[in-house]
Amino acid sequence: MRCPDCHNQVEANTQVCANCGAIVSSLFTNGFEDFTQSKVAVGQAPQAPQGTDVDVVAIDDDTRPANQRDIGTQIVEMDPESQRGTQIVEVAVPRVVRQAAKSQEVGGVGARDATDGAGHDINGDLDQALRHFYLRLSGIDRLALASLCATFIFSFFPWTEVVGVGWVSGIEGLGAGTAVAAVLSIFLLWLRSAYRRFAALTLVGQLIFAAIATALPIYLSISAHGVTVAYGLALTALAGALSIVLSLLRFLRL
Repeated sequence: MRCPDCHNQVEANTQVCANCGAIVSSLFTNGFEDFTQSKVAVGQAPQAPQGTDVDVVAIDDDTRPANQRDIGTQIVEMDPESQRGTQIVEVAVPRVVRQAAKSQEVGGVGARDATDGAGHDINGDLDQALRHFYLRLSGIDRLALASLCATFIFSFFPWTEVVGVGWVSGIEGLGAGTAVAAVLSIFLLWLRSAYRRFAALTLVGQLIFAAIATALPIYLSISAHGVTVAYGLALTALAGALSIVLSLLRFLRL
């Protein structure tokens, strides 16, 4: 007797083939001539025996690829971002955080770099504050600021020429008072731009210090004896007088 599936020789009255496992008993194979015993592929239905009213329906719900069906596995592709409902985007890390991380990595060198970065931040803040201060000023105030700065600078120029000594800068004498008065007048100008409530009071103070800065070189030119007046004294007096005129014009527009 031979197995109808693998055609291997089997003993009589054997119900299952020892080689392929197919059912060879006539009790089960009778009426299934064109059927391959009990081996049915996935998605295929066996043919019903002749003379029966049984309808065999094939159900194919296996959508796996052929290679996965053969080995009985299924590969599932997973997307962590789609499952979590998130999306990874580029995040801009603040400069302070980057500097702190760099300091932790490199130790002392990083700490020194962070200190340098803090110095750069201070310089940047100062530059920004000065820019805002200048933008808040009106046209007359900007001209007054320029004239006061010129008064301060000219106080370091030669004011007089002494015989046997040579040129003497203003900062060595009354020019020091002119420089201080110009600085105080600039400070009051900044204070007026920052605090509008005290505009009249600070403008009066600005006008007074501008007058002091102008009066000192004029007084020196009148009272000086035995000395020659230098160009620095004249420039300082002119710049101071211009700051007084501009301060008066600003006072009239309050």
